[in-house]
Amino acid sequence: MAVAAVLLTSGPGLARQKPSPQQLAQDRTPAAGRVQTAAIPEGEALLTFAQENPGNAARVLSEAISRARRTDPGFPSQTHLAWMDAYALALVRNGQLVEAALVYQDLGVLWGRQPDVTPDELAQLRLSLQTARTRFAETLTDQARYSEAERIWVGLAAEGRDRIEAGDENGLYPVLKLGNTLQLLGRQAEAEQLLRDTLALSSSVLGREHLSSMVAQHNLAEIIFSQGRREESLPLFRSAADIVVRRHGEDHPLALLTRRGLAANLSALGQFEEARLLLEDVHARQVRQLGADSIETLRTGNSMALNLMNTGHPAEALARLLALEPGIARQLGEQHPDTLQVRQNIAALRRLDGADIATALDEARASVAALRDQRRRLVIGGTTATASRSLTAVERTYYDLLIDAGYNALELAGSDSRALAAEAFEAAQELTDTPASSAVARRTARALAARQGGDILARLTALEDLSDRYRQLLAQRNALVTADMADRPRAIAALEARLAEADGAIVSQTAALEQAFPAYAELVRAPPIALRDAFEMVEGTNDAIVVIVPTFVGTHIFAIDAEGFSWARSELTTVGLNALVRRILWDVGASIDVSASEAARWEAEGAGTYPFDRTTAHRLYSELIAPVNDRLVGSRHLYLAAAGSLASLPMGLLVTEAPQGEDGNPADLRATRWLADEYALVQLPSLQALQFQRRFGSDAVGSSGFIGIGDPVLDGTAVARGGGARRGSDNAVPALRIGQAFEAAGQADADGARVNVAALKRLARLPGTAQELEQMRQVLGAGREAVLTGDAATETAVKQADLSRAAIIAFATHGLLAGEVDGAAEPGLVLTPPSVASPLDDGLLTMSEITDLRLNAQWVILSACNTAAGDGTSGAPGLSGLAKAFFLAGAQSLLASHWPVRDDVAARLTVRTIAIARENPSLSRAEALQRAMREIRDDPAADSESDTWAHPNAWAPFTLIGDAR
Repeated sequence: MAVAAVLLTSGPGLARQKPSPQQLAQDRTPAAGRVQTAAIPEGEALLTFAQENPGNAARVLSEAISRARRTDPGFPSQTHLAWMDAYALALVRNGQLVEAALVYQDLGVLWGRQPDVTPDELAQLRLSLQTARTRFAETLTDQARYSEAERIWVGLAAEGRDRIEAGDENGLYPVLKLGNTLQLLGRQAEAEQLLRDTLALSSSVLGREHLSSMVAQHNLAEIIFSQGRREESLPLFRSAADIVVRRHGEDHPLALLTRRGLAANLSALGQFEEARLLLEDVHARQVRQLGADSIETLRTGNSMALNLMNTGHPAEALARLLALEPGIARQLGEQHPDTLQVRQNIAALRRLDGADIATALDEARASVAALRDQRRRLVIGGTTATASRSLTAVERTYYDLLIDAGYNALELAGSDSRALAAEAFEAAQELTDTPASSAVARRTARALAARQGGDILARLTALEDLSDRYRQLLAQRNALVTADMADRPRAIAALEARLAEADGAIVSQTAALEQAFPAYAELVRAPPIALRDAFEMVEGTNDAIVVIVPTFVGTHIFAIDAEGFSWARSELTTVGLNALVRRILWDVGASIDVSASEAARWEAEGAGTYPFDRTTAHRLYSELIAPVNDRLVGSRHLYLAAAGSLASLPMGLLVTEAPQGEDGNPADLRATRWLADEYALVQLPSLQALQFQRRFGSDAVGSSGFIGIGDPVLDGTAVARGGGARRGSDNAVPALRIGQAFEAAGQADADGARVNVAALKRLARLPGTAQELEQMRQVLGAGREAVLTGDAATETAVKQADLSRAAIIAFATHGLLAGEVDGAAEPGLVLTPPSVASPLDDGLLTMSEITDLRLNAQWVILSACNTAAGDGTSGAPGLSGLAKAFFLAGAQSLLASHWPVRDDVAARLTVRTIAIARENPSLSRAEALQRAMREIRDDPAADSESDTWAHPNAWAPFTLIGDAR
């Protein structure tokens, strides 16, 4: 393996602009000099007592305060308040930050009642409280307790934003820390938007070239960089570095940081020599100013090691990392992300040295075992409620190294290959676990609860309602940080109180449910499927399963059929793979963000009017499928469970042979060998989801017939969905961003509705959807009442209909991603807006409302835009949005779209899939879709100077999700 292929870009590092010493080093509390009592040390001695012996001081002061509360009728006197002040300081010094924050809050209430307290003293007390909360949040972050830290940073960031608006640059620090925490939680989009808003505010209030604005710009660049958008982040890094150097000189700490960030970006783009020169200069200056052992100097040393690694000097890189790792661990702690990152880089280098493979495997096993133990202790539905089942970005690297170390260990003499494969296969499933998989587990638990009788189902429903409410409150609270409103801290504090109440209720309800219904915990905390059980899933069939897991050191592919197991590794890292997937998704018109330079470059590539980048599609096949294809040949169905960005890509458009001819020639596109021709493909949220469906899922007994909903009444000009075989996301229906369709922070309006109905109505009418649904009705022989279009296609009608009787349910309308309508917190399906909005009907059937539906459908067809896309959370994989909701509601399988469906094709594709399945009972749903796609692709009727159905934009948007049976 070429070392240069392993681009371990650890990231340039977030700028951590600290507030002034007056703000964060506020150790002398305002009343410390007022103490006049012999019970404890007096005057200045009290402060010294708390500082020099905080453990003893906390004990003595706590006893004195408790005794005074009970026995002193004059409590709280100024002496008592001074004791509390010193007590809080002692707790801070002793590391008891939660307790300190509570004391400061209590002290603030009591002190505010004192007649002779000055405004300056109150302000100083507030700063002491902020100090305690800030240190507590920093401690939680350093301990990788990111969900807990987020709750505190949100409140501090809201206060910080107020200070920025008042011209106080020190308000920036907690906002940056919130962004950092969101990034560590894997919620990149939220972090990016927060930093964009903060940069705009800082530029407006403090000035575009103010140091605080440059800090915000650097951190924004780093977040964009971490998502693999290297070309977009480069000018932000370069601009920040140039401005800081010009205004403050090359030795300024921020100049050193921004230049290091620029070097990391240059390295990621392969410009290693320029990066090396920058890093050497930065490192030399940091050694002179800060010392060789300072944390920033050590971080730069890590970047220098990565540069060495990526230029073919692994031994030098390893020596440098081994030298700096103890210093980073000592200064930041064993669990700090930077410490873990250096150790992961060391492990990645050791994978090149066979002598260290066994050690690396043992270390990786220990790390994953500790992480699994930690996650098992989390309450499902909350951390109490804040914990997510999804791994954070840092946590994923534990599994990355375990899988990779296992692969390397296969080559060691005497290694048990079957045991190593089984271990890695289970770890890979933890990386592919998605919210959609969780949805299947929850739906299965609901079905089993219903069979238990008694009040089990009611308890489960109550818990789900509490969890949903908690998530809504969490979204509202986080939105308040950047909301334009008065008294933001008070609003956040009110939501915090409601969150705490909901959190406690979730813990109590979960414990009661698990005691009464043990199967619930077994389902929602089910372990990965063992390799032997995976064989059982394909035993007696000619089906195959492929699990694909991108990691920061390569992509692992696991293939299983009835005859055996194959395991391969591609050199494509997560970053490299994401870049290829983005390229393909842009080519078919998916809703992705690309830079102007990327769009211009891609637009110029390929011959013909409507080219498709078959070279990239073939490379993805060569890297991901070809290495295990011997295991797959002859399979009837190919079940695919893919992690990360691959979950947003329909794998049928991969090209299995080197492309011939022109990428934009219809005849050459039709002659291309596509993966969709080789196998009937089924996309899986996870292997567990498939197992749950087969063991516990509904077989749609009692359901028959068809219900179709679409063509809502909208005021926008009627348009066709899609737009022909053009590249880029402009293929989407125009005017999706309709402007403030949701109220700020997700709050309901005076009528209880959340959607601005007038804004929603401005969307374009989609008359083609009515034709599509009518054709489905005719093919299925359903009555006219089965189709709800126009004035009948309302939320009220959908929610009141008995959807559980339908075997096939189709929605043909606008599908909106979270954030595609300004302020929208959830994806949803657009229906006919009412004249007056209400909580029951506001014109948008959201993800949470779909979850409340009760279905028994063999399949749900979502002939809309982006219905297989994520739920809007950062880093959310495909299949986690509307797909999740419909699985929860009871759907067996989904036919969902990965990009805006073309109106001229949608009816043909969905109707033919249904018709083929009915005409050929021996075919599975996946095979019916496979034939329908081929019919569309091979039909030259639409060929023209500007269009063709041979382009994957036309024939490949749909994916069958669930089970082919």
